[in-house]
Amino acid sequence: MNNSHDEQETGKFSDSAEGNEHWQKVKSLFNAASELPGKERGKFLEKACGDDADLRGKVEKLLAIG
Repeated sequence: MNNSHDEQETGKFSDSAEGNEHWQKVKSLFNAASELPGKERGKFLEKACGDDADLRGKVEKLLAIG
């Protein structure tokens, strides 16, 4: 998971409290979603992420890798 694209993507947030909070939320949602069966994941992410397509995309990317 440590390829240069991931480092570039995460690096833009690494120095800010807002960025740390964002990645903690991504991690938390990933952990919760990974415990759910596939059909329930989509519903969970829809509710948890709302209109935040960036947040949902990051969580879905991690789910696809795992």
